[in-house]
Order: sequence, then C-alpha cells, then structure tokens
Amino acid sequence: MRLRFFAYLAVLHALLFGLAFVQLREWPWLFIGVEVVLAGSLLLGVRLLRRALEPLGYTQRLRELLQDQDYAARLHDSGSGSGSDELSQLLGQFNALLDTLHAERLRVGEQQGFLDRLLEATPSAVIVFDFDGRVSLLNPSAQALRHREHLLLQLETLPDGASTMLSDPDGRRYRGQRGQFYDRGFARRFLLLEELTEELQSS
Repeated sequence: MRLRFFAYLAVLHALLFGLAFVQLREWPWLFIGVEVVLAGSLLLGVRLLRRALEPLGYTQRLRELLQDQDYAARLHDSGSGSGSDELSQLLGQFNALLDTLHAERLRVGEQQGFLDRLLEATPSAVIVFDFDGRVSLLNPSAQALRHREHLLLQLETLPDGASTMLSDPDGRRYRGQRGQFYDRGFARRFLLLEELTEELQSS
C-alpha cells in the first residue's frame, strides 16, 4: 500500500510537470513558477503520506511482536518529529496491550511452575489428557503405575466427577477419580489415582 501511494503521487506529478511544460514553455517565468509549485506539492504530498501511513508501520511491528510472542518489547516513536497526539495515543495503547500480555505470561508461568512442582511432590498419580483424548501429562507417581493398565481401564469407565475404590492382584487398594477441567474454553479430562494400602494399614 505504501509503494502504491507513493507511485500514484509520483506519476500524478510527472504528468502535471509534462503538461505544464507543453502548455507553458512559451512563458518561461510562468513555467518556472508552476514547476516550483508542483515541486512543493510533491514534497508536501510525500510528507503527508509518510505521516498518514506511519501508524501502519507500528501496526505491522506490533503484529510481528505478537507472532513472535515477544511481549517484553515496546514500541517507540521513530523520531520523525510529527508530534501527533493520535500517534502517541496509539503507541500508548499498543504498549499497554504488550504490558498486559507480558504480565499475563509471567503469571501463567509462575502458576505452571507451581503446578509442576506440586504434581512432582504429590503421592497421587495424576494423568491429564489433551483435547483429543491423548495423554498429555503424567506425574512421577502416574509413571510408576503405567504397568497397572487394568486400573486405568476401570477409571475410564467412570463418569466425570465420580470416584471409586479399586484393587490390584497384589492386594493394593486405590481410590480413583475421573474429572474434567476447562482449558481455553474446552473440556479436558484427568484421572486421579491414590494408593490407600499404607493408609489402611496405619489405621
């Protein structure tokens, strides 16, 4: 779009220069005056186009930052000296958006780090599925139970939100639960398996 605007401006003034030369070459002083006016018009048109299209450059830069997920970067005035209040407000809004996204990423990262440490420390086996029903997360306790597939198959038959008592051929007893949570507006399932043998023996 930028190239098309400047090309249109250049072609238009080239035609006007040529027309002035054909019509006014018999009056040199008038011809020179018209050429000076056209030259000033061309320079003014280029300046106005640059100022008018300047927000598009910042919009393109913002799109690149969002695609790269570089939310810590900030947009700054290019130093063109336009002094436009509208452009300053636009840059302020863009930077406020980047600030919000950066703060949200930090918050989610901290929560994810806490969740990862919690899942590693819990003695309960936790299995989380993705949107397509494939296993996306196994904590260490769940990895230790991967060979007990019959327990997981029993949990698969439970309705969401239900829990049951399970046992394996070795006499170990477990409390199993199947549930779901929402991630970005879509439901994801999880299985929770807690061994009760040691707890029952202590009781």
